Amino acid sequence: MRTSTLTPLCLAALLAACADPSPDADGPDPDGGILMIDPGAGGAGGTPEPEPQPEPQPEPEPQPEPEPQPEPEPQPEPEPEPEPEPEPSGDAGPGEPCRADGDCAEGVCLPDPDFPGGYCAEIGCTVGASCGLETTCVDAGEPICAVNCDAAPCREGYTCADFGPRGVCLPGEDGERLDGMACERDEQCAGGGCIVDWPGGYCTTVGCADRTDCARGPDDGTDNRCFVANDPTFCVRMCQAPGDCGSGYLCQPVGQGLGVCFPDPNEPVAPPEGLEDSPLGILCEDPVQNGVFAIEYEVQPDTGAYMIVPFAIDGQRIDPARIERPSGQRIDFRGQNSFQTAGAQLFGSINPTVVPATSRFQGQLEAGLHQYLIASNAQQMCWYQIEEAAPGNQIDLNIYLVDIGISAAQAPGNGNMRALLDAFEGIYAPVGVEIGEVRFFDIVGQDANQFGVIRSQEDVGRVLTLTEAPGDTLDDHLSLNIVFIQTFALPGAGGVLGISQGLPGPAGLHGTQASGVVFTSEFLGGRFQDGGGQVIDGNSYTGVVMAHEVGHYLGLYHTTEQNQRTTDPIADTPDCTNTRNFPTGCPDWTNLMFPLAGPDHDVVSAEQASVILANPLTKE
Repeated sequence: MRTSTLTPLCLAALLAACADPSPDADGPDPDGGILMIDPGAGGAGGTPEPEPQPEPQPEPEPQPEPEPQPEPEPQPEPEPEPEPEPEPSGDAGPGEPCRADGDCAEGVCLPDPDFPGGYCAEIGCTVGASCGLETTCVDAGEPICAVNCDAAPCREGYTCADFGPRGVCLPGEDGERLDGMACERDEQCAGGGCIVDWPGGYCTTVGCADRTDCARGPDDGTDNRCFVANDPTFCVRMCQAPGDCGSGYLCQPVGQGLGVCFPDPNEPVAPPEGLEDSPLGILCEDPVQNGVFAIEYEVQPDTGAYMIVPFAIDGQRIDPARIERPSGQRIDFRGQNSFQTAGAQLFGSINPTVVPATSRFQGQLEAGLHQYLIASNAQQMCWYQIEEAAPGNQIDLNIYLVDIGISAAQAPGNGNMRALLDAFEGIYAPVGVEIGEVRFFDIVGQDANQFGVIRSQEDVGRVLTLTEAPGDTLDDHLSLNIVFIQTFALPGAGGVLGISQGLPGPAGLHGTQASGVVFTSEFLGGRFQDGGGQVIDGNSYTGVVMAHEVGHYLGLYHTTEQNQRTTDPIADTPDCTNTRNFPTGCPDWTNLMFPLAGPDHDVVSAEQASVILANPLTKE
């Protein structure tokens, strides 16, 4: 296994600014004196003539002294007029200060003293779901849409609390942020370090020996671990799914179903040149208002399922909100359909969406005019829609070979390749899907040198940009790209067998970083023993792994993640929760989408089959 060394940390430098000691030129006189105006003596110069004196008068008779009068009662000082309350502004955004509900553009004003200075927020949301482009629903005594830490620095009296991958600004003090949370400077972090040149900043503990040195929160509840492959060592946030990491990060696999939240080195997902010539019918639109797009599209009466794919042409992050249906009902991506935002969480700028998502969401399929609402700072939102009247029964494959010892010319007659494809088809045939046309392509020269061994998540995306549509028709475009490499050598990772670049992927879109799946070919033509001593056929094993990753690209999730808490949105797959004998004691151990590979993982449930058949890559 090859490893790479991360760039040494660049911790925030703290600079103290000195106040300017010079006096204020416009301030009061330094002596603090008061200038008195001389009233003057009047007249002109010289000595005036004396006035004549009157004749003396007789002394007046003495008068009796008057009776003393009582002192007047003191009058109370008048009460000062109260200053008028300022008019509500109505323009305060999420997390901004407020005095009344009317100050907030949306939601209510959460008041002092619980929220210092007031805090604008929507309430009554679904905890854990996104509330918008810059907010996340958290339980702060009641469900509120709190502003994400990477949207803007938390204001005075607030700190970045560890809710979700991006963190949210809630009342608190600096120095409490756990490793892996957003930051702007070192002193905000419990571990004392902020990697300021990572997206949104990244709290860490430098020089760790093991996970006990990391800032993990109460009862060590946050899975932060020491990354010992770097010098100096530092603490990182672990992950199991794309949504575990914040904006600008990816969950880079490190083996055994775990990953590390590292900055995403990929370039933005963008379609190839010539959008106007694509048989996908790609359209591009401007926002209807600042930061909001409303895609209007029609669904035909005979449609059995469809995929709509919005993507930001400039690579800006998109945040799907909902689809307004003709009946007035909605598909709520911040409620029960929140799992359908996996594309945006993976890549930021694209979100393939299938309706109905599974057979239990069949009621969300309606004919008529729909509106897909998306929050984004993109300049334009492009999109396309693919409808099918009935489930398909075959899948076409474009197989790219990267210096694996089998050429495109040899592959159709190669026994190992045929055995692999037979194993794949043996899993999908009971679902009603068989392999259709298979095309082989070589990746050679400098590209083969670069991508024969995949050493980074960046390479996974970039090798898929080499794919091309095999023809000009829509049927040609609706084919799945599979890239076989020699092996994976991801930093600090072992045991990675394949990676899908979609959940689901954008059907028919080629030449992008989301345009297919990548697999190792290291087991082709060989045999090996598993941990129990069982001899495993490498061709069949690779076929099962390929079927699993293609399942992801068609929209299937892991039945149960290794944390035994996160499960798929499928109703008829068993969950493995609180099972001491993990993994072999799990009821979903033999399911195709169990998170650990196994040669006999070939079970596909009825609802999983409905997901496969609804995807436009399975076609008639």
